[in-house]
Amino acid sequence: GRHLLRHTLVVAEFALALTLLTGGGLTIQSLINIARTDLGFRSEGLFTFYLPIQDARLESAGEIDAFYQEFAERVRAVGSVTSVSYSSGMPAAGAFSGIAFTIAGRPVSDRTQRPSARFNQVSPAYFETLGVRITRGRAFTEADRTGAVLVAIVNETFVKRYFPDVDPLTQRVVIEQFNPGVTNLGPGIERQIVGVSADLRNLGPASESLPEIHVPFAQSTWARNWMAVRTVGDPLALQQPIAAVVRSIDPDL
Repeated sequence: GRHLLRHTLVVAEFALALTLLTGGGLTIQSLINIARTDLGFRSEGLFTFYLPIQDARLESAGEIDAFYQEFAERVRAVGSVTSVSYSSGMPAAGAFSGIAFTIAGRPVSDRTQRPSARFNQVSPAYFETLGVRITRGRAFTEADRTGAVLVAIVNETFVKRYFPDVDPLTQRVVIEQFNPGVTNLGPGIERQIVGVSADLRNLGPASESLPEIHVPFAQSTWARNWMAVRTVGDPLALQQPIAAVVRSIDPDL
């Protein structure tokens, strides 16, 4: 009886050990797969931070646009910096706002039933700085400003869902216009789609991509934004030089 019990225990321990080894191997493989997941942007060599500017500090669209242009120029002058961008949302860090929209030529009878997409106001260097690929059309340029044709860039998930059988570069989206520095929304306006960007996994490596609409910052300004700085050196080495730039522009920020 003792031999049978010992034999049973050995078999049970071996089975348990094999189960643990198998589970551990699967866990390690899952972690490796997650680590290899393409997030849609290049995180290496990237330094990001948020500017919690008070609403009273910048009131008009012109003031907001000028402030961030000057700020980006000063940061770009820091040694080892190759590119600087600013945006209302940041991949995997700051959630983009959601905004309701319609497709031009496809009116809806009930505005409350409009679909929604993640919405991001970005500077022209946003896609370059973050390493987000433009798969069709073009990125934004400095010419995409107030007074120019209103434009937008959508991501691949947006195209798959809403333009499966048409060229997205021939389409326009109708979205409400953000007023500078406040959350009130104006009437819907049409924006020509000029580009399609690669999908971003904003909710983590295992998340699915959501429809996104990007618009030029100069055509839709916002006071509080994320900054992204790409460098050829150690990103953490930029912390003190950039902090000095912030103090030189606004010691209270």
